[in-house]
Amino acid sequence: MGIFQRFWRGREGCNGNVAVIFAIAIVPLVGAVGAAVDYSMANSNRASMQKALDATGLALAKLMPLSQTELDTKGWEIFSASLGHLKVNLPQSGLVITTPATGKLKLVATGTYTPQISGVLGLESFPVGAHAEIQWGIKKLELSLVLDVTGSMEQQNRMVELKKATKNLLTTLKNAAKQPNDVKVAIVPFSGQVNVDKATNQNASWLDWTDWEAEPAYMATWLANATNLETWEQSGPGNACPLAENPHGYRCLTNPTLSPGNAANIPSSGAYRGYICPGYFNTNSNLYTGDTGRRNSTLIGRYYNGCYNSVESTRQVSSGSNASCNNKPNCSCSGSGSNRKCTQTYFQHTWVKNARTTWQGCVRDRTKDNDVTDTAPVSTATNFQPAQNYYCPPALIPLTNDWTALNDKVDALASLGATNITVGLVWGLHSLTAALPLAQTDTSEQQLTRAIILMTDGDNTLSRWAGNGSNPDLCTDCDARTTLACNAVKAANIRLYTVRMIDGNAALLRSCATNETMYFEVTNSSQLNAVFNAIGGELASLHLSQ
Repeated sequence: MGIFQRFWRGREGCNGNVAVIFAIAIVPLVGAVGAAVDYSMANSNRASMQKALDATGLALAKLMPLSQTELDTKGWEIFSASLGHLKVNLPQSGLVITTPATGKLKLVATGTYTPQISGVLGLESFPVGAHAEIQWGIKKLELSLVLDVTGSMEQQNRMVELKKATKNLLTTLKNAAKQPNDVKVAIVPFSGQVNVDKATNQNASWLDWTDWEAEPAYMATWLANATNLETWEQSGPGNACPLAENPHGYRCLTNPTLSPGNAANIPSSGAYRGYICPGYFNTNSNLYTGDTGRRNSTLIGRYYNGCYNSVESTRQVSSGSNASCNNKPNCSCSGSGSNRKCTQTYFQHTWVKNARTTWQGCVRDRTKDNDVTDTAPVSTATNFQPAQNYYCPPALIPLTNDWTALNDKVDALASLGATNITVGLVWGLHSLTAALPLAQTDTSEQQLTRAIILMTDGDNTLSRWAGNGSNPDLCTDCDARTTLACNAVKAANIRLYTVRMIDGNAALLRSCATNETMYFEVTNSSQLNAVFNAIGGELASLHLSQ
């Protein structure tokens, strides 16, 4: 400051012309300093705008696909909330969001900065802008949607919301694919069983038909009783049905098809004369609902794939001078002395199996511990067992990029049956590995993400070995089996997302997910769409391209 003091106080400063010259000279000096300060402040504001714009792009990408109106509205809402306090005039029209290509968002923000110091130079304002491009496309993805379609999904609009959320997710993934094979999706609906689609797998080598074709296991126990055996052998065409809901869990049907009726008496005429077909036709619902579960709750809904025929036969029960029928029914004696003979008429019953073409497509849990692994089916012990059941869900669809077929499958989902999370999850695992029974995965692709989204709205209530379809406490080891299946998925390096819709075992599903951030909880069915959007956004491998 000494030089300035000397200037103003000295002889030079007293000269008016010099004062004027100095005043003029100092203007650009102050303006230059002010411009530098204003530039620094403007640049700081631009950096804040860029940060807010990047955050907006990423947030919008998670919600895609959106209409242009939704992009403009939601984009401004997110952007303005992210800006904070700025010295930039930025109206809503200053944010422009476009979609120049599938899987890409372009965002441009333009505002004006009013100089705080350098305005002395006549600079009233200058533009400040930022831009970002967000790619929400992916490289390669194979995704299995393991979806609960049990009876409870009919409540509280759950199935309606599941279909909407799933179809929106499919649209997101379809739009994210830059090439046709970039994204493939499998859909595995599950209840107590999984339907593997009989049209495709009717003659598959990995099916073991032994149990499907077998007569009811309880019949051997029942016939071990002499009184029951006698009733059985005296049952033929026109006689009363020897089977009862208690103790068998089934009655007699009119025929072995999937649309019979109850038969109080064994048919006495027609193609099924003398046929004793075990099952149960629910007269209240007018449906063939299979085993009632009255004797064995794990058999609820089971269809028995065959009937016993009735072949009339005779046998000699005694002979000799003292021969007697001993009160045996349909028995008579003839002759005398040593030639006396007593003969009884009875029915022999042989199990007549249904044709395998009548199989619906459902399979049950494999034998332990193959029920929780991806062990290849190469033997009777490791093969899959068809399970004819009233509660059989819609057929799964293996990995495909046929988006029409996938959407049609979603439309066909229907609510029926009990919850067996294990069997659904394991089939999700099968759909993403190279081993049979499903081998559609691309084993040659190195840059490939495999993922499962498991969605359920309830507790485990039924498995091959335990449960009654309604009380989770009776499904004694079901959660333990599910945990083992979860571990197998994670060990296969498959990303596992779990979604609990309203009801279910939160602790089980949280621990099942790859990590806790991949567990989602929906308290209202309408929230499912947002959850599926969030997962879809993450799967789309979001990143800033510029």
